Formats: sequence, C-alpha cells, structure tokens
Amino acid sequence: MAKLNKNASDAGIGCRYRDNGDGTVIDFDTALQWEKKNSLGGGENDANPHDADNIYTWSTTGTTVTSGRIFSEFLGRLNTCAFAPGFFGTAGFARHYD
Repeated sequence: MAKLNKNASDAGIGCRYRDNGDGTVIDFDTALQWEKKNSLGGGENDANPHDADNIYTWSTTGTTVTSGRIFSEFLGRLNTCAFAPGFFGTAGFARHYD
C-alpha cells in the first residue's frame, strides 16, 4: 500500500483517481486502469460502447457460458473502435485489446 500511496503522491494529485484523457481513468490505490463511461441518463446507445446506460449480459442462458451481449457486442466494438480519443491507430481502445 505504501508504494501505491507514493505513486499517487508522485503524480501530484490528492485524489486517488486520474482521468488519463484517453477514455480511461487510473486508480492509484489499486494501480488499475478503467474505462471511463459517458452519456449517463440518455438511454441506451448501442452504437457507443462507452455509454453508461448500456446493459450487457454475461450469458444468454443464465449460466457461466460466455454468450451474452458483453461478448457479442461490447468487446467487439471496444476492441475495434477506430480513432478512439487518445488512440492514434485503427483499432483497440486506449491502445489496449483486453
């Protein structure tokens, strides 16, 4: 934990989170990078994988089978988005495919 606190302090921020300006947010307490959602409150927008109102399911069968919208729609759109904010290539999100 001391190292994470030092990282946040070294970054010069009092908050544990930082907006990276590329559609992601870093959490200095966990050292994890998260997708930043947008458009909250406007209803679902399936064309925008970052829309906070979109609902994605893990499975269409109610089991652990990976057949839901998270796999059939969200990840495909996220990993093939062309020219996403902060990304200068032709695919991926914030230079990641994960």
